[in-house]
Amino acid sequence: MIKSALLLPAHGHAPYLIGTRLLLRNLAIDICIPEYYGEKQRDILRHEFPGATGRIFLSESMGRDLKPLLLGTEGRPKLVDSAGQDNSLDFDLYASDVDTHAERISSNLETMLQKGIEAIALDGTRKRFTQFDFTLNTGLPVYSPVRDAFYAFVGKMSEIYRLSPYQSPGIKSLTAKWKNIESSFNRNGMFIPRLHSLYERKDFDATGIRFTPPFAQPYPPNHDDTSRIPSGSILVIASGTGIDVPKLVQIMAASPGSYVTLEESPPEFDEYCGKDRVSSKAWGNPNIVAVLARSGLGSIWQAILNQKPVGVVAPDAKIDPEVFHNAQMVEKAGIGKILTENVAPLTDALPKYRSEIRRQLKEEVANFSTSDGIEYTSAALKELLSAVVAK
Repeated sequence: MIKSALLLPAHGHAPYLIGTRLLLRNLAIDICIPEYYGEKQRDILRHEFPGATGRIFLSESMGRDLKPLLLGTEGRPKLVDSAGQDNSLDFDLYASDVDTHAERISSNLETMLQKGIEAIALDGTRKRFTQFDFTLNTGLPVYSPVRDAFYAFVGKMSEIYRLSPYQSPGIKSLTAKWKNIESSFNRNGMFIPRLHSLYERKDFDATGIRFTPPFAQPYPPNHDDTSRIPSGSILVIASGTGIDVPKLVQIMAASPGSYVTLEESPPEFDEYCGKDRVSSKAWGNPNIVAVLARSGLGSIWQAILNQKPVGVVAPDAKIDPEVFHNAQMVEKAGIGKILTENVAPLTDALPKYRSEIRRQLKEEVANFSTSDGIEYTSAALKELLSAVVAK
């Protein structure tokens, strides 16, 4: 097993969870992750990986340096203009920040590693990392300070931005930036699920991509929360970025019914989901019939693997081109519906969406002999790393 790995995740919770799941599958003894979201991030990791609290290290200083490269209202410094207006959701300002800071931050990250990256494990163990065996990037626009670098995320970011319906100087700069970053990954080291952001687009460049099943795993049927989860409930998932919470609330307000949400969800959900949160095991609860979410692929993949049709809020390409593409994928793959007013377009057609999810899962097995993208990709990464070590 490789000794240590540096994980470089994008904004939100799914990127660091996906990367951690991949790395814990016999790829690394110690994993170092930037700390973006403080104790909330640590609590989520402790809950998801209770047996690895001494192996997962978070670095506050690294997270602080990388925050200008994050999108969203949570964890990232606010973008306040001269009039005092918070423009944290202005994608062009975000893109400008990336264009301005990516090279400097990449250089600082290399210097930081040379001096030693201080990190604290989930169990409180302290460690100073001065080298890593490899880097796994899950969507962060930064160059690796380690020679061997691999990528596992929702799509080829340069193509996601190139094919955005919203084009601007910021989008074009991100396209060029990501082309350079992608060229720095190891050969055959870009892993992207078949159900990715640009699914069924015939005009994207797939050069260098190794397709996989979804980066998720089904939760076993769970009845622990059945008394708190009425039959026919909808699981509402908030993005770790803090974006689109008002849209999710608006849809719940327009659609009386039974809603539940996870422990890390914002207080704005209390009125419709109650203050009594459920754990991530609820993904496997048979009383949950569908999922309502912002169209982050982490949530969408989880819905597919747990066979829950998914409704996503109407996306805005000006705020996040990736999420715009993800929402289109939901409808093109037939696994759910983009919702603009209420949940009826989703709930009125649940049998149809469940049938298509089952068909998609059969296609995953036909293509990859499994629908478990974590196991599949970890095995492929291990093979690549074995070749690197053998050189």
